[in-house]
Amino acid sequence: MEPKQQILLDYLKHSSLGFKEYELMTELQENTNFFSELGRNTSLFKKHFFLFHHLYVLAESLKEQNLQLEISALSIKLHKKPLTSDLESESHVAEYRGEIVELHNFYLNSDNLNLPDNEVQDMLALFWKKYLALDKKMDAIKCFGLEETNNLSRSQIKKRYNQLASQHHPDKGGDKLEFMQIKEAYEQLKDSF
Repeated sequence: MEPKQQILLDYLKHSSLGFKEYELMTELQENTNFFSELGRNTSLFKKHFFLFHHLYVLAESLKEQNLQLEISALSIKLHKKPLTSDLESESHVAEYRGEIVELHNFYLNSDNLNLPDNEVQDMLALFWKKYLALDKKMDAIKCFGLEETNNLSRSQIKKRYNQLASQHHPDKGGDKLEFMQIKEAYEQLKDSF
């Protein structure tokens, strides 16, 4: 195992709760020379990428030891047995797995450490676009009162839309603003399922 991965493994073995990315990055900056080869005025993206690159390399080596490493900005944690996902029953598992594989491949490619600033900005813009779309989707689901429903389907959304539209249609004494919100929520959801 390479020295960077050993440093990470030592930290992770001594923390049963794991770390958030910021916590681990701060700990490494203050107590090790983990980031020293990057230089003094390194961008946050480069530090993030450098850390995640070494985490994903570590994750690969841990597979042989029946250990699994959870890696996200909010949770970096060592697990003694393979993680199982609650997402297995959801219809978007393939899409979710595809994104995980893309992230895995991105961080394992060390050439990405030196991406030009404009590419980093483009990636951040795409991230926020997806994040905001997800946020709007959740708002639309709440508007329909379906946030507690598991495995939403197109037919459930259409049925709920018809109920709410009928109930709040201005021609039937409903509020025009609320009706417009219901229509916008339906437009947000109709192609998502």
